[in-house]
Amino acid sequence: MPDTLTRADLDQMATRADLDELARQLATLATGPQAPAVPDTRNAAEVLKAVASGDTETRALFDQFATRAYTGGVSGDDARIEPPAFVADLTRIIDNANPLANLFGTAALPAEGMTIEFSRLASDTTAVAKQAAEGDPLASGKGSVDTDRAPIETFGGWSQLSVQEVQRTRTNMLQLTLNAMAVKAGIAKANAFAGFYEATVKGQAARALSTTITADALKWGDLVAIISDATDAFTDLGVPISGLIVDRNPWVALASLTGSDNRPLMKISDGAANVIGTIAPASLSGNLSGITVVKNTRQTAAAGAAGAFFNADALRTYTSGVASLSDQDIVGLTNSFSVFQFLAFADEQPTHLLPLKLGDKAAA
Repeated sequence: MPDTLTRADLDQMATRADLDELARQLATLATGPQAPAVPDTRNAAEVLKAVASGDTETRALFDQFATRAYTGGVSGDDARIEPPAFVADLTRIIDNANPLANLFGTAALPAEGMTIEFSRLASDTTAVAKQAAEGDPLASGKGSVDTDRAPIETFGGWSQLSVQEVQRTRTNMLQLTLNAMAVKAGIAKANAFAGFYEATVKGQAARALSTTITADALKWGDLVAIISDATDAFTDLGVPISGLIVDRNPWVALASLTGSDNRPLMKISDGAANVIGTIAPASLSGNLSGITVVKNTRQTAAAGAAGAFFNADALRTYTSGVASLSDQDIVGLTNSFSVFQFLAFADEQPTHLLPLKLGDKAAA
């Protein structure tokens, strides 16, 4: 029998076609831009006070960067990824106490593990030379890499405040306590890095630039010779000099350099003429013919060198974000707070440290 279409069939087909077209249009609609998340600008005390007061929203935020109580595990998560203000503030306070480490590289720790693995160039016989003739083999060589590990260490401290101090007073006492702990954590981190730096410099003693001239007897011509030799050494390595780190004696000697007419050779303030560099006593840094000079305030008497020329890639600090643990004693109505950070120090390019031995240290 022949097929027949009724009016109802036609209406139903049209409705389906309209629905299909509408579905296609909805599928192709661009989603509007999402509003950016509002940054949390509260300081650490304000966040912890809100947590202690039972603010569930703040509790959820805080749990991303800290743990309520120790349960047997450790966390090396990198909290530097879009951290709230209180994490960034505590990190800044800790980093401010460690200017020496800030001269070198930094990187984030992996999410887990008790050591950090890194590579170090062991040997390099690669060569590049002019091709003698078309078709002749090019110069060849290869490099080898050693894999090393550095332990991940924890630096931190804790303090205890009453519930009344946390919940009933202004945030000043809690914030001051957290800031004080962050400063102490920074000092501990700085001392640890200074010891690591000093040991690495000692390991390069065989390559040291040495002179019998003592720090207080240095003249401009002596500095020219030292800088020239250091530049040659780093040119052979194929990396630039990032700066010169020195002990107190050479630092004072550089800051006190004078010409034959007793004129200072280092500019203390703008406007001076006939100078060879600048010096900033307050910030313990200077510039000598384009090379940054920094005083190492933590160098020990056993360092064996007056300082070292360096490239910033010589050393690297692997770090997590600053975390804070909190716990409450419901019997004594006290809150305990801690500030801590996971760290690992790696000598990834130790040959990029070139010790400088002056007459004071030449025999060391």
